[in-house]
Amino acid sequence: MLFKTYKYDNRKKRKGASRLGLILSRIDLRRSMDQSLDQQLAEAYPSIKRFIVHQDASLAWAAAERVPLIEYDSKGKAAKDLMIVSNWVVNE
Repeated sequence: MLFKTYKYDNRKKRKGASRLGLILSRIDLRRSMDQSLDQQLAEAYPSIKRFIVHQDASLAWAAAERVPLIEYDSKGKAAKDLMIVSNWVVNE
């Protein structure tokens, strides 16, 4: 439904999202379902940018301590993944 609305709004030149991105979160490439998910989405939505936020214990610990992830562990996989997403949102 979201994709239909996005296409309709773009055809009508309405204000709203100018682009779409898919963010796969809590991805652990050791799980077989996670391994195939990105490929399936790439085939289903080839023109939409995809991002992966990997499973990381730092996410849970930062949330438990109520500390921003970047302050808790800026060098962890999830923090780096989220920085990529935020740079895409702000700069592209």
